Amino acid sequence: MLTLSVTPGPKAVAAAEAGIEERLGNIVAATDWIKRHTEPDATIAVRYYCFNADIAYAWMRSLEIPVPLSVFDSRTFEVWWGTASQLKGRTGYVCLTPLDLALTEDVKLRSPGDGVDPLTDPRLRRVQSFGQGNNEIMLFRFDFR
Repeated sequence: MLTLSVTPGPKAVAAAEAGIEERLGNIVAATDWIKRHTEPDATIAVRYYCFNADIAYAWMRSLEIPVPLSVFDSRTFEVWWGTASQLKGRTGYVCLTPLDLALTEDVKLRSPGDGVDPLTDPRLRRVQSFGQGNNEIMLFRFDFR
């Protein structure tokens, strides 16, 4: 009875890890595309499930942890929490996943009038995607000027 009541942890972790690995591979492909196809001074706004190495380096720098300049290029990578006020007056690119889109309604509730739905907001236009399903990485061009 005990055996049947215990959560099959290792099996659940193995199943989830395959999806995580797929998403991480898609993030790498999207980041490579960004560095090959966007302007050298572009702003790259990144939602939670799309975090990449550039976001990690920017976060470490914000904590005043020494990070070699060689890991940065001329683009500005920043965390984007889904609000228009963060993008106001700027142009650039947004990186997100369907899991991030699922948080859109929550952002709209927490920040009435400020939440952005990339699928319906005319200030964003999809330019590229990598993968499919919940592990898809979507890139949008934004213009909030």
